[in-house]
Amino acid sequence: MFSFRNNQIKFLGLFFVLILVSYYFFTQNHGVKITEQKLTLGTIVQIDICMPSGRADLARSAFKKVWHRIDEINICMNAYDERSDVFRINVSYPDFIEIHPDTYSLLKDAQKYSTMTNGAFDVTVGPLVLLWQKAGEAGTMPSQLEIEQEKEKVGFHNIEFLKDSKVRMLHPGTKIDLSAIAKGYAVDQAAQALRDAGINNFLINAGGDIFVSGKNCQNNEWSVGIQNPSQPEVLLDTLYVTNAAITTSGDYEQYHIIEQERYSHIIDPRTGYPARSVKSATVVAKSAEQADAFSTAFCVLGPKESISWVDQIDEDISILLIEKNEDEQIVQHMSRKYKNLHKTKH
Repeated sequence: MFSFRNNQIKFLGLFFVLILVSYYFFTQNHGVKITEQKLTLGTIVQIDICMPSGRADLARSAFKKVWHRIDEINICMNAYDERSDVFRINVSYPDFIEIHPDTYSLLKDAQKYSTMTNGAFDVTVGPLVLLWQKAGEAGTMPSQLEIEQEKEKVGFHNIEFLKDSKVRMLHPGTKIDLSAIAKGYAVDQAAQALRDAGINNFLINAGGDIFVSGKNCQNNEWSVGIQNPSQPEVLLDTLYVTNAAITTSGDYEQYHIIEQERYSHIIDPRTGYPARSVKSATVVAKSAEQADAFSTAFCVLGPKESISWVDQIDEDISILLIEKNEDEQIVQHMSRKYKNLHKTKH
């Protein structure tokens, strides 16, 4: 997820510079692969481009545009940067505030996803997230009264959308956190920047938020591995896809230990408590923004409700949910479209 907390990006310590940019070229059956990596959006973002031999200049020019676009979004949506729209919104009550069109558009999309999931996805869940973070640090469960007090601050009814990219907070305690959707939005915008530059064969990986377009350098569909939440070094599945986003959310990397029990960092905005049964939710969708938002929502909704919902809607969404049942056994749940994708590619 899109986050800037040190404990959520500890694996970045493997990198001894803040920005790692590397080019490597090697001939493939379908051309040359050109790769750049950069530390941004709270993670390592890697972009692989497949180009005809001799067009490295076009790739380098495209990379500059992509990093500029991602940096623009990063500045707008980093809740820990006082320059950002998110920070400014969270301290703006009771006044209206004008924000960047990117932030305004994404907030409107987030409101739509909240409605679609009956509140399972909600970017105003920040007060509850903070409550459980403090509980994790103290090792003590929050009281029901504390949870109810924080729940009053949560919900899109506490945000007023005005014209000309203006918003107003209607509750002094309401805080937005776009970490569950902003990285996906940035990936989509990066993909659009590449296509605008005339590049159609690429893979973007922003810390597990993945978007693939066209073909890889062997002129095949891109292969994307899905991690086993119980054994991170083992792949549960490998999908072969093109023109699609794949995102996984879960509690296997981020969690709280409270009174010797493990709790997910993903909070159900409706109950105020951490999501329980889903270890990981993988979503394949047309956009990384969608995949980002829904992978979080499905961790909250649980397997039965999530699968039923996805199988009934018209959206082109496939999901794989990993659940730990009452017997502590790991169980896989696939939506109908995921089963078809799985069968087709294996």
